[in-house]
Amino acid sequence: MAAPLTGVSAAEGLRSLVFARLFVASVLFTFTIIALVVHFIPILTNAGTERLAAASVASLIGISSVVGRLGTGYLLDHFRASRVGA
Repeated sequence: MAAPLTGVSAAEGLRSLVFARLFVASVLFTFTIIALVVHFIPILTNAGTERLAAASVASLIGISSVVGRLGTGYLLDHFRASRVGA
C-alpha cells in the first residue's frame, strides 16, 4: 500500500505567495498573447503582407502552440519541471 502524501492542503496552497505569483504571471502572459493573436493578421497586413500569407502564418502559430503545449505537458510528466523550464 502506498504511503500517504504529505504537504499542504489545497486551501493552504491557494493562499500561498508562490501560487499568487504564478497566477499573476499566467494572467499577464495570457492577456499579452490574446492581444497579439487578435491583432496579428491586421499587423501583418498593415506591414505589407498579403492576407492569405498572414492567415497562413497565423495558422502555423496556432498549430505550433497546440503542439508546444502538448509536448511541454508530456515533458513535465516525465522530467523535473525545473529542467523542462531551463
